Amino acid sequence: QNAVPPEGVLFIGSSSIRGWMTREYFPELPVINRGFGGSHLSDVIFFADQIALPYHPAVVVIYAGDNDIAFGKPAGQVVEDFQTLTKMLQDSLSGVAIIYLPIKPSLARWQMWPEMKKANEQIHRLIQ
Repeated sequence: QNAVPPEGVLFIGSSSIRGWMTREYFPELPVINRGFGGSHLSDVIFFADQIALPYHPAVVVIYAGDNDIAFGKPAGQVVEDFQTLTKMLQDSLSGVAIIYLPIKPSLARWQMWPEMKKANEQIHRLIQ
């Protein structure tokens, strides 16, 4: 349950990731889910040495950013934290592939969608 074989897929981020049944959705892949509720990208960075780096995955899937904006962080801060996290992962996990899942619109946070969309667009430009 707590180990991912080398060349595995690691999912990190907020409760949107934590709630995924990753082993059921991807039964053919060696996966581990280290999402945690309420997390901001800065939290994922802070805990990366516990939730990401020990596993040496081949692929890291990240979903985070909506909690950041919901708590008042601007899109620019989300982008900066995303860059910090991806640099940390790339520097520590040689050859790792990183997949970023864009911030999703939600009815509960619809009034924040313009800022979330802005963060998505800026991150998209970075990773093109």
